Amino acid sequence: MSERNELKQVLADFPIKKPFPLKRTPVQLKPPTPAPAPTTVAPETTVPLPTAPVSETKVNAATQVIAGTPVPGKTEVPRNTVVSTATPVEAGILATENTKEFPAATPVSLETLAAPETKVDPASSVSTDTQAPATTPAAAADGHSTTARDQDSAVTLEAQTASKLDNGYTRLPNSILMRIVNGDLLRSEIQVLLLIARFTISFQKRHAPISKAVLERRTGLRGPAVLHAISALLAKGLIEKIPGDQYRPNLLGLRFTDEWDFFGKKPGTDSGEPPVSAKTRGADATTVAPPAPVSKETAGSVAPATPAGLAAATHFKDIPTKENNNSLCALPGPIQSYFSETTMPSRKRESEWRAYKELRQQYSDSEIAKCLQSVRGVELPGGETCHSPMAYLAVAMNEILSTVCDKERSALRRAEEAARFEAEARRQSEEDAREQLEQAARERAFSKFVENQNEAEVIAQTCIKHNFPITTGSIARSFAISRWWSVQLKSEGDAECSN
Repeated sequence: MSERNELKQVLADFPIKKPFPLKRTPVQLKPPTPAPAPTTVAPETTVPLPTAPVSETKVNAATQVIAGTPVPGKTEVPRNTVVSTATPVEAGILATENTKEFPAATPVSLETLAAPETKVDPASSVSTDTQAPATTPAAAADGHSTTARDQDSAVTLEAQTASKLDNGYTRLPNSILMRIVNGDLLRSEIQVLLLIARFTISFQKRHAPISKAVLERRTGLRGPAVLHAISALLAKGLIEKIPGDQYRPNLLGLRFTDEWDFFGKKPGTDSGEPPVSAKTRGADATTVAPPAPVSKETAGSVAPATPAGLAAATHFKDIPTKENNNSLCALPGPIQSYFSETTMPSRKRESEWRAYKELRQQYSDSEIAKCLQSVRGVELPGGETCHSPMAYLAVAMNEILSTVCDKERSALRRAEEAARFEAEARRQSEEDAREQLEQAARERAFSKFVENQNEAEVIAQTCIKHNFPITTGSIARSFAISRWWSVQLKSEGDAECSN
C-alpha cells in the first residue's frame, strides 16, 4: 500500500465529531522605529600606526576605502558576518509580529580581514592656477564629450547668425582688409575668411565652432573647395584652427597680432573660455578635471590628457589629396593650348594656373574649356582678347557658363530644325517622284484603252459625266485619266471579290 493510501486510512480512522474552534489572534503592530539622528562626520584625522607589527593583512582588491572617512582602530570582522549598509529607516513602515526586519546586507569575502589601524592620506588639493582652456575639456570615462551640446554648437551658432542681419555690422581688421583689397586671396578664400569673421567678431569671440557642412551651406562652395580654402588661409597666416573630433567641430578664428585686444579686452577674458593664469600660459596645458573625492582605486578607464596646441586624432574630413597639378596631358585641348603658349609671362602663368585650380574645384574641365574658348573668342572694342581669361572666369564663371549653355542649346535647336526640314523635303521629293511614276503608268494604260477610239471624245464624255467644267486641254485630260483609273481599280476589286 502506498503512503498516500495509508495517509487516507489514518485520517478516516481518526474520530472527529466537531471541528476545532478557531481563534483569531489579534495582530500587534510594532511601533515605528524612529529615524536615526544625523551623524556628524568628524574632520580628517591622522591615526598613528601601531608599534606592534601586523602579522598578516589581506585586503580584497575590490574593496575601496574612501578618503576622508575615519576607520575605527582594531576592528575585527568575524567570518560569515553580514555587515549592513547605512540604510535610513523610513517612518510609517509597519511590520507584523512574525516579521523581522533585516537591513540590506553586503557579504564580505572570507579572505577579507580589516587592518587594525589604517592611515588615510588627506585629500589632495588642486591648484587654481593650473586651469585648462575650454578648448580641451576633460573626457569622460567612456570617451565621450562632457557636454552633449558640443555636437550641435556649429548649427546653433549658424542659427544665431541668421537673425537681425540688417541691424548689425562686423568690424574687420585693417590688415585682413588690405590683403583682400590687394588681391592676395581667391574668391573661395575670401568667402571663408569673411564667414569666420562673421561668426567670431560679431559675437566677440576669439574662436567659433564651424563645421565643414556649415561652411558649404553658407558659402555655396563644395567640400574640396572649402578644405582647400581653409588650408590656404592657414598657410597665409590669416586664421588659426583648433582641431575637433567626432564629438565636436573644429574651432576657427582670425589671427591677430595684438594678442586679442581687438575689442579692448585683456588676454584670456573671452566669454567662451575660462581665464588662464600667467604661470600656465605659454606652457603645455594639461587637462584638469573638476575636484572630486579621491579614492584608493579608480574604476573604469581614464582618457589620456591632450596637451594644448597639439592636434588629437581628428575625424574631420580634411585629408589632403595628392594630384599631379603640373600635368597638361589629361586636360582638354583649349586649356592645353592656352597654358602651352610660350609668349605668356611666368607671373601671369602662375596666377592663371592658381585661378584654374580654384575653378577646377567647382567645375569640370570640359565646362572650363568651353568657357575659356568662349572668352578668348570674343574681341574687345580695341580688337584685343581678354588679357587673363582664367582670372576673369574665376569671378564671372557662372555668367559665362550660362551664356555658353544657352548658345549650345540654341545651336542644338537650330540643328534639330534643319534636320527636320531636310527630312520633310526628302519625303516630299520622294512622294513627288512616286506620283510621277504612277501618273505615267496611268497615262500609258489610258492610251492603250482609247487606242481604237477618239481620245478627245472619251475625255469630253468623262468630264461631262462627272460635271467637270473643262472638257479640253491638259487639265481635262488629267481629270479624265484619274477618273478612268479609279473606275478601273474599282472594277478590278469587284472582280476579285466575286471570284
